[in-house]
Amino acid sequence: MEILPFLSFCMFAFAWIVQCTAVLLAIRWSWRKKNTEANIREIRCDSGSIKYTGKGDVTIIKPVTGADPSLRSNLTSFFYLKYDRQYKVVFCVNDANDSAVPIIQDCIAAHPHISATLVTKERDVGINPKINTINSAYESADTEYIWICDSGVCARPDTLYTLVRRSCDTESKDCGIVHQLPVRINCSTFGDQVEQMHFGTAHAKWYFFINFAGKDVVNGMSNLFRRSLLEDIGGLRPYAKYLAEDYFINEAIWQRGFRARLASTPARQSHAGKSLRDVYYRTMRWARLRRRIFVVGAVVEPLTDCLLSGLLGAYALAASLPSTHLSCGQLALAVVAVHMVCWFCLDMAMLRAVNGNTVMPPRFWVGAWLTREIGSVLLNVHGALSNSVMWRGKQYYLEKNTIIRVPEHRLL
Repeated sequence: MEILPFLSFCMFAFAWIVQCTAVLLAIRWSWRKKNTEANIREIRCDSGSIKYTGKGDVTIIKPVTGADPSLRSNLTSFFYLKYDRQYKVVFCVNDANDSAVPIIQDCIAAHPHISATLVTKERDVGINPKINTINSAYESADTEYIWICDSGVCARPDTLYTLVRRSCDTESKDCGIVHQLPVRINCSTFGDQVEQMHFGTAHAKWYFFINFAGKDVVNGMSNLFRRSLLEDIGGLRPYAKYLAEDYFINEAIWQRGFRARLASTPARQSHAGKSLRDVYYRTMRWARLRRRIFVVGAVVEPLTDCLLSGLLGAYALAASLPSTHLSCGQLALAVVAVHMVCWFCLDMAMLRAVNGNTVMPPRFWVGAWLTREIGSVLLNVHGALSNSVMWRGKQYYLEKNTIIRVPEHRLL
């Protein structure tokens, strides 16, 4: 076999190894999630709270920018957490005139039994807008744990208990961060469905596989930290120059000998009414961030998607069997067709394992999956054309390691 067909076959085989391993990991994670939920039901107090022995007061920091139809329900979910230690919620906005402020104020007023405050003063400690928004809330926190969680996440009542429990179990003696697998719920538009498909398949695939391979990968949507450990790495200020602050915070914690641990409950994103364009540019921002951090990964990842890996496999097989009775075109088409059908079945198994009962109806699966797979090819090409990204309505230019500055050219 010539070198190019051989390399194509190796990449095709690697893609299938990643896919199959990720599906098995997703099923194992789903099984663990069900066991955790069953255990929590068994140890509930008569009052409805959850028994938890040990220290664990928590400050929940929620950066909020703008209002969407799901914001009120998302924020309200954090007032119904079942946890028998003290927790307080700090909502952070960078503008007192933000459209989210009235909703936050209503939520706080409707739940006076929960300690909750609104911080509207942005502290300029760098370019990263999220850290600028939450840094004052972090520095004023005095609890053992800090839970930084985006406004688009809708929490289950047992989420906080599950996160703290994960940081304290026997497997997590070296735990520095407890993070959650992002999933998408409440799909009302085709864009929502494609986004659920992305988080439930392609994103989950690499999230499970890389963490399984021994390299901690953390998504910044929902992270629980010990406050003492955050202070040890300098707090949040040193990471305000990065757009991917979650990655570099995790790296700093890793270098101190601590690990990131995946919780058994997901971060349930609820952003009702997203358009396909919104999903596309959100996903492209992450693709460009990954390209600036993992150069090799930025090349390998697209080649392990369904379409490109199928074409590589078809090419490798056609090149190695010149005497087949089928033409090269027919053989390639047959290989790609079988490859896509099998890949689709595994993706749907992963989607069901990750999303559980929040998965979209099966009649939408094929359309959302094909759109995601085809869009992934376009997105990777488009993502390679520029280093500028849009985030929270502002444009930033990515330099080495996602250090950011305001660009002088427009977004491509």
